[in-house]
Amino acid sequence: MTWEPKGVTFGRKGMTVVELLFSLLLLATVLRVAIPQMQLRAVMSRASPLAEAIVQVGAAAVRFQAESGAWPPDSAPGEVPTGLMAHLPPGFTFQGDGFDMDWDHWYLPNGVPEQPRPSSLVGISIVMDDPALGTVLQELLEDRFPSISLPGKYMFLLDLRERDDI
Repeated sequence: MTWEPKGVTFGRKGMTVVELLFSLLLLATVLRVAIPQMQLRAVMSRASPLAEAIVQVGAAAVRFQAESGAWPPDSAPGEVPTGLMAHLPPGFTFQGDGFDMDWDHWYLPNGVPEQPRPSSLVGISIVMDDPALGTVLQELLEDRFPSISLPGKYMFLLDLRERDDI
């Protein structure tokens, strides 16, 4: 007669079905928690430099406005507004991986619902097809800029003022 420790089986190979199911359940639980966190970190890593670029454009526009007495004119998505490049870092571009920046300077003859007088609205829009990135951008910049989101476009406001000269 040979002695075997309790709970140890010699000569058995592999796992039982119950052990296999338990291992798969444990793996699925870990992945269910880890994958969304990894996706959020990936979006955050793309949003942080873009948020910094928006802040740089805002600061450049404020310098431009202080020097010239007017905001830069409206420009097409991906194009730096006339005169603003002198206030931006060398090599700065309004185009990126999966997005375009758009300088908006809108004249609103009927104002906005809260202010129904002629107004102008100035801001920086990001045109993209990634709603997760847009949402994270809004969260990162909520303390600096009020924002408006439309399908495929996220606008960060610099100025809204009534105008008497329209």
